[in-house]
Amino acid sequence: MVSGVRTVAVVAVLGLAVGLVQAEINLTPQYSVRELEGCKFPQLEFRDGAKKITYEPPPGWQAMARDSQTLALTPAGKDMVSAKIKFFPTQGRLVLDEAQLQHFKDTADQLLPAESRIMTEPTITPNPLLLNGHPTCEIDIYFVLHSQRFRMSVLFVDLGESQLRFSLISRAGDFEELHKAFRASWYSWQWAEVTKRVMSDH
Repeated sequence: MVSGVRTVAVVAVLGLAVGLVQAEINLTPQYSVRELEGCKFPQLEFRDGAKKITYEPPPGWQAMARDSQTLALTPAGKDMVSAKIKFFPTQGRLVLDEAQLQHFKDTADQLLPAESRIMTEPTITPNPLLLNGHPTCEIDIYFVLHSQRFRMSVLFVDLGESQLRFSLISRAGDFEELHKAFRASWYSWQWAEVTKRVMSDH
């Protein structure tokens, strides 16, 4: 009887461990092309377990994986710009209640580069868009670093037991143009099941 109880306990622990293992999005890009009505659009592909993610960066922006969970994007003709997409495992869903929104304001300085100083109260926007059906929240921050004025946007995307974060830092004067292009690209982020090719004998 004791042996049976131990077996059940072991199975329960193993089942819990399996339940806690979440698929991780690998942001190492594979380059591909989407065709629509004879037009070709370059896009990036990532893996999320058994699913494929497709994403079209802003035109002219170069993409490079910093590691498997960080994609860096570089716009042409601009300097002092940092644009990234990052994947983060989390402890649960992002609940956008008043307490969470206040927490974003209170901890906004933790998102900034070292030695930065916030200029004004951060702007918090719940659900500026649904990213392929997932809720989001965006933080907009003006700050000073080494006597230069910068602006930062971070879009949090709730995936349940993980998050995506789309971040952009630039000089305040360049921000609107860059953010408009970056934001437009967010709508292209799509999940799809990976299709398997069936080989037939001839």
